Amino acid sequence: MIQALQQKFPRVQFILDESLALHTTIRIGGPAAAWTVAADESLLVELLGCLNEIGMRHLLMGGGSNLLFDSAGLEGVAIANEVRWLRRIEDGIECSGGVELRELVRFASEEGLEGLEFATGIPGSVGGALAGNAGAYGSNIGEITRSSRLLRAGSVQTVDADYFQFGYRRSHLQTTGETILSVRLRLDRARNVAASRKRCAEILADRARKHPGPDVPSAGSYFKNLDRFDESGRRIPAGLLLDQVRCRGLRIGGAQVYEKHANIIVNRGDATSGDILALAAEMRRRVLEEFGVELQPEVRYIPPVVV
Repeated sequence: MIQALQQKFPRVQFILDESLALHTTIRIGGPAAAWTVAADESLLVELLGCLNEIGMRHLLMGGGSNLLFDSAGLEGVAIANEVRWLRRIEDGIECSGGVELRELVRFASEEGLEGLEFATGIPGSVGGALAGNAGAYGSNIGEITRSSRLLRAGSVQTVDADYFQFGYRRSHLQTTGETILSVRLRLDRARNVAASRKRCAEILADRARKHPGPDVPSAGSYFKNLDRFDESGRRIPAGLLLDQVRCRGLRIGGAQVYEKHANIIVNRGDATSGDILALAAEMRRRVLEEFGVELQPEVRYIPPVVV
């Protein structure tokens, strides 16, 4: 089938047996049957349509964060979505799904717009953020979404925000698997540009204190925060419970709970997907045993065979 793809798309480079560890922030993952990059929307649509038509398993990737590929690899084609464009519109910004969140936040700041400060420092692409309703500091991207262009059943369709059925760290697209081509975000002109940029700097500094730097491989927060709320109305952080059951520094194989944040698992250099899953299972077990709370993963595990 790979040969058929190469013949149909002669200008596209398909790298066989490409290590997925090279393309994820946690740097874990065995070889994909083939890996390629799509930097043009029409090519991306055509490629996905062809893969669906021939029945070949495939996975569309964004920035590689919040993903844990199996160390055995992937029996299919991994496609990196690098379709990247942004433009200012009357009531905000329109951009492609392949744009990185950090690019989007920077563009909004340069345009003097506010409403995206919460996303400062969140890794990954806009498409991935939208599908998982990424958020932080009490806000999320679903709240500012106006509409989106999706690849649905082989055709490009525009849907409004209600279609996503946004919830905490979830959207309807997590079950449909539809592809986000672009999104319109509703943003306001900043009342105080300096204050907006200062807030972004504060969030970056706060993340730097608690999160591992780019030289320490991780997939970000491993578990979702609870469906329980504190006195201020904020969700109770999963990290708070994990701290209380002494998870910081806990290690299985090459996987370790980060010393500064009990809800982040890092790869100490030789971790396998099995190490990560085993460590996550032990963290869940401790919290369930102590508090009767079953933590739900935020990081998406990708098995060797994608159904």
